[in-house]
Amino acid sequence: MLLRVFILIFLFSANAIAAIGKDHVSGKITNITSISAGLLVRINANEVPEHCTSGRVWMA
Repeated sequence: MLLRVFILIFLFSANAIAAIGKDHVSGKITNITSISAGLLVRINANEVPEHCTSGRVWMA
């Protein structure tokens, strides 16, 4: 499991770009972390979707 996390971090660490459809954000991935439920990412300077009201900057 730990090896998979390191591999994913390596793959996403080289100027990765995230882009999705409506009600989502796009931009440069600035941070990635893992939890038992999966991966969490941060986009740009704590970018969140426009309609997000959770107050959290980590996105699943």
